[in-house]
Amino acid sequence: MQNVDVWPPSGHLDEPWDSNPDVDAFCKSARSVTVVYSIGLRELRLPAFRSWLRFGCGRVSTDGRVRVTVSVDRLEGDLEHASVVLPAGIAEWAPSDRARLALEVVHAGMVRLGESRGWEREELERLRDLTLQRGLEHTLVGDWKASPDRRHSARTCYRIAPDGLGRARLEVADRDGVVVATSPEAIAPAGFRPGISATRDLRWDGVDRVALTTLRRTFRGVEVSVALVREGAAWRGEISDGNDARVPLAGLDAPERRELPVVVAVGTGVDAEDEAPRIRAGGGGPTNDVSRTYLDAVAARLHAFADEGQAWWQDAGLKKLDVTYYFGPEATIWSRRTGQRLRVEIRRPAASTHQSPEELATQDVRAVVAEVRRKTGLGPHRPDHRAR
Repeated sequence: MQNVDVWPPSGHLDEPWDSNPDVDAFCKSARSVTVVYSIGLRELRLPAFRSWLRFGCGRVSTDGRVRVTVSVDRLEGDLEHASVVLPAGIAEWAPSDRARLALEVVHAGMVRLGESRGWEREELERLRDLTLQRGLEHTLVGDWKASPDRRHSARTCYRIAPDGLGRARLEVADRDGVVVATSPEAIAPAGFRPGISATRDLRWDGVDRVALTTLRRTFRGVEVSVALVREGAAWRGEISDGNDARVPLAGLDAPERRELPVVVAVGTGVDAEDEAPRIRAGGGGPTNDVSRTYLDAVAARLHAFADEGQAWWQDAGLKKLDVTYYFGPEATIWSRRTGQRLRVEIRRPAASTHQSPEELATQDVRAVVAEVRRKTGLGPHRPDHRAR
């Protein structure tokens, strides 16, 4: 495991990253935290099936609680996934409080995933503490690059600000290493790395001007650049990035720390011990030539079967029953058991759904119940042995 992030991890400079103000503010504050956390995470070298854990934030709760649900199944794809329910009103919190909450969310999710992956909790606790010690604002400082006459040196300094955007500035020092000039901060592009910029993109134009050329791109028709120019004994900054917010952003410090809500993390999936057995009825396809009456009827009957059968399914000895449908060349009830999951699928030609569609939907769902009973040894689903 090498990285964690909160989705969305970035967005437009002058637009919200999410339409919900609380989610927008949380994602922006979390960006720096997840970068700092990921640096320490890579040092742990935790064995994992995926190298990335992504936290999706799409819901806000009015009860003040924070809930993290982590998918612990070993599924296909490049990412491990978790979802977060945030407390309403965090857009009004201080950036430092949102950053601390982001760390607690990430930590809780990693601990729950680690329970299923065999990671040592003590290592994750130390990683959380290390992230706090390193500060919740990600900063990088590049190497010094000397001027042609060797009287001054310049370097780039980078940080991810509380608004989630990267900021870059220049510093100039004299021969004794004393910083004599600092430029304003410019918006830095994603992937900006000061260490590389010191040797490749930090340019001295003579002995009186130094510029960071890696920022040269266009935003709102404005060429983005930052430079320091010496006029006599004084230095002045030159900046152009199309950003009207020239007032320096405050850091993460807040006068008083807010008491954070408790973060509760649970696992979901077949391999999750904290998830109860359940039936899930889903859709399927392709449905281009399928009777709409049949589609509506089979969907209603499958969902009724799932709702009414949850208690019945608890005795199956399996965790999850997924029921779907597929329209292809043959008419059959297909099933497969994989570990603690049983999948059952209604398969039939689309043309066959146009004759007595409601009766056909009832027959198909009854066939699903029969197949589940055959695979699991369960008793009748309903007193009359039928699904609706």
